[in-house]
Parts: sequence; structure tokens; C-alpha cells
Amino acid sequence: MRSHLVKGADRIELTIRSYTDRTGRTPKKKVLLQMHRYTEKNDKWTNKDFSCKSEAEALMKMREINQYWIAFHGYTVEES
Repeated sequence: MRSHLVKGADRIELTIRSYTDRTGRTPKKKVLLQMHRYTEKNDKWTNKDFSCKSEAEALMKMREINQYWIAFHGYTVEES
């Protein structure tokens, strides 16, 4: 699942990714909410990963982040 927010040339992309971690003794399902943010002023991308216990938690966190950036920073949802 993806979400795109834009404000001028600045943009935020949120992506929920789930995968199986096979590094330990027993495989475990992991869920990440990844935030990629581009700022035109610095002309660079910044990345941040949020570890979640389930896809439902990741979806709730995605909604919270969307609401924050829309309410306090004036971003809008990009229609695709």
C-alpha cells in the first residue's frame, strides 16, 4: 500500500512493506512503514523506517503521518 503527499515540488511517499525475516532460528514476518521525503530546498531524499507489529498497525501509523503532514505542513494527497 502506498500514499503520496505533495506540496509544490516537495513530496512524501509512504509505503507498507511486509517480508519474512529468516536470519534467526524461526522465520518471522516483519512489517515496515517506509517514509521517503524529498525537499526541493536541499534537493535530497531522506528515508525513515517505522517497524510495526502488523499491517493494520502500519496502516494506522500511515494515516496518522498523513494527517500530521496535511494539517500542520499544508501537504495535499496526490491523485494517481
